[in-house]
Amino acid sequence: VESVISGSITGSGGFVLGSGTVLVASSNAGYEGAVSVNKDAHLTVKQSDSMGDTTKISVEGIYELDGVGADLNENVDNTFVGSGTISLTESNVTFTADNTGFEGGEFLLNNSDLTVNSAEALGLNTTVTGADSGGNTLHLVFADAAEIKTNVTGTVDVEKTGTGAISMTSFAADGTFTVKDGSVAFGSFGTENSASRLVVDDGKSASVSSSSFFETIELGAGSRFTASGDAPLKLAVSGMTSVGSGELHLGASGDNLKTEAIGTELETEGFSIDGGNIFLSGMLETGGWTVD
Repeated sequence: VESVISGSITGSGGFVLGSGTVLVASSNAGYEGAVSVNKDAHLTVKQSDSMGDTTKISVEGIYELDGVGADLNENVDNTFVGSGTISLTESNVTFTADNTGFEGGEFLLNNSDLTVNSAEALGLNTTVTGADSGGNTLHLVFADAAEIKTNVTGTVDVEKTGTGAISMTSFAADGTFTVKDGSVAFGSFGTENSASRLVVDDGKSASVSSSSFFETIELGAGSRFTASGDAPLKLAVSGMTSVGSGELHLGASGDNLKTEAIGTELETEGFSIDGGNIFLSGMLETGGWTVD
């Protein structure tokens, strides 16, 4: 049974939800207390500031934003700590605070968009999971270099914008990761049988440093994809690898061979190249070639 709070919450006293399910429908920007959502509790809010606009919220259970920013993206300025689940349902929000105290937790997206401008906003060693219903996008807007200690799983697309070079633990979702600006270095990409797709826009770059799985790889004009690690890598592409007029580097970083990565292999169902370049220190195996 869900309890509903539609009135105002004011003051600076603590708000602790020990168990059960509570919905807070009102805007309570003036509330300045600390909020705790315990392990067996589920707190749903309908406004970005339902629990205050800059309060600290400890999440061990579920903190759900329902319909927040549905018409226009809204900032969520709360600071999150704990290791529970922050759930977005039919929401479109930007997390602005330093959430490094939220460690090992999960961001669950259900037909929602989540935007972050810093690695700290995603916490430490967290997971972003897109619900199987789809309609989920994680927007990484980074002007500066950053290390993102987050895994992305489930059904979700990711868009990287901003000129910053970022590194990311892994992308293992059924969805498309598009590098629209800057560069992205993946620890790993995809899992066996996952529908994980990589798109690198014109003039941008991406790399992977461990064996990975792709549904497709698509490189724009003048873009670069590098597979190189501290040991030979094995890359499997169940669909098409489209180099176009970009550059594909296997076991090499730039024009320089990386000795440890000699023997890197790319096995792809289809392969096409149109004016691009391949830097190879291993094996490229494909079911079909298209060379223009």
